[in-house]
Amino acid sequence: MTEFEEVQDQLTRIRPKLPPKLQITAAFLLENPEEIAMQSMRKIASDCGVAVPNLSRLAKIVGFDKYNELRDVYRKQIQSKVSAGYPERADLLQSLGKKSGDVTIWSAFRASALQNIENAYEQIDAKLVGIIVEKLLARDQIHIVGLQASYPFTEYFKYIGSMVTPKFKLLSRHSGVIADDLVDINDNDALLCLSIQPCA
Repeated sequence: MTEFEEVQDQLTRIRPKLPPKLQITAAFLLENPEEIAMQSMRKIASDCGVAVPNLSRLAKIVGFDKYNELRDVYRKQIQSKVSAGYPERADLLQSLGKKSGDVTIWSAFRASALQNIENAYEQIDAKLVGIIVEKLLARDQIHIVGLQASYPFTEYFKYIGSMVTPKFKLLSRHSGVIADDLVDINDNDALLCLSIQPCA
């Protein structure tokens, strides 16, 4: 059971025994995890129709020193959803926008973008990158190809790579024909093919 699930389970169990204002607050947390993750303490209190200190009181009852620590549990839960596949992430962002408006959807997009970057770096083997870089720099030329939706990535790859070495050569995408650009390729060149799923 995740920390989020434990909190939700605890809130479900203790809610009937809480004072009326805290029952209302607990119910809101149970039913609106996305808003808890994205909205300010003052906004949540306003939406619940309770005073702000009730949020801190409820956080202490479920084992947290501060409300922000409780909110972090909800934020991690939302971030885990945001790091799911594209369809799930799109559905989540759409539902957030319908429920909470522009401010919340902007915060969710920001969280999604940051999570994408973090996920990308987690999957990169720095040692392997170093080995590949050494092999590429030992080549005469480094040809890059990517078609259709992949082409913008090849342009950016060449732009960044050219800051390190002038060896990068971007293959043309005109009419999808790249053979003419490969006429002079030799055994000491490298060819990088970039693609995304589903591939072109």
